Amino acid sequence: MGEYEKAEEFYLMMLDTSCENERDVATIYNQLGTSYWERGNNEQALVYYNKSLEIELKSLPADSPSLAGTYSNIDNAYRAKGNSDHALMSMEKALKIKEKSLASDDPSLAITYNSIGMVYKEKKEYATALEYYRKCLNIRKAVLPANHPSSATIYNNIGAVHSVRNEYAQALKYIQTTLEIRLSSLPPAHPLLAVTYSNIGRVYEAQENYLKALENVTVAYEIAKRSKHQDMHEYGRMIERLHEKLSISKS
Repeated sequence: MGEYEKAEEFYLMMLDTSCENERDVATIYNQLGTSYWERGNNEQALVYYNKSLEIELKSLPADSPSLAGTYSNIDNAYRAKGNSDHALMSMEKALKIKEKSLASDDPSLAITYNSIGMVYKEKKEYATALEYYRKCLNIRKAVLPANHPSSATIYNNIGAVHSVRNEYAQALKYIQTTLEIRLSSLPPAHPLLAVTYSNIGRVYEAQENYLKALENVTVAYEIAKRSKHQDMHEYGRMIERLHEKLSISKS
C-alpha cells in the first residue's frame, strides 16, 4: 500500500471516529480532497472539497478563513482540470472573504491576487490579469525583502503578459528585474535562472534581435547543462533556430 492509500485509509478511519464533530469532519474531507488532488484525481478531489464546503457553509461565519481555504482548494482542482471559469468563481469567493478578514498587505492576499491574474491570463484577458498581478506585486514589495523569490515570480508574470501583448520594452523591464532578483537569491546553476534567461531570449527573438536572443539563450543552455536539467535540450533547439534566423537576416 502506497503512502497516499495509507493516508486515505487513516482519514476514512478518522471519519468514523469524528462523525459527531462537524468541524473535524470538514477538515478530514478537505484532507482527503487534497490527497486526491496531489495524485491528479481532480474529480474525486472536488467531491471531497465540496463535502467540506457544504459543512463549513452551515457551521462557520461567512468570513471564516477556513472557508477561504476550501474555496482556494476547489480553485486548484478546477484549474488542474483546465476549467478556468469555475476556478475563477471559487477564487473570487476566497478573495472576498480574505479582503474582509485580513490586513490589506497580508501575504495570503498576494497569493490569491496572483492566482486570479494567472487565470485571467489563461483567458487572454490581459488587462485584468495585469490589474491583479500589480495588486500582488504591491503587497510583496511592501512586506518582503527586495530580493525575495516570490517577488521575482510576480515580476516574471507581469513581464509574460506584456510579452503576449507585444509590449516588448515593458516585458524586458520586468523579466530583467526577475533576473536580477534570482541572480542575488538563487544558486548559480538553479533551473529558474535558465528559465529567466530563456524568457529574455524569447522577447529579443520576438523583436527580431536574434543576436541578443542568442546570447541569453546560450546562457540558459549553459546553466541547464551544468545541472543536467532536461530543459537544456529545448534551449539547444532554440539556439539552432536562432543561428538559422541570424544567417537568414545576414544574407
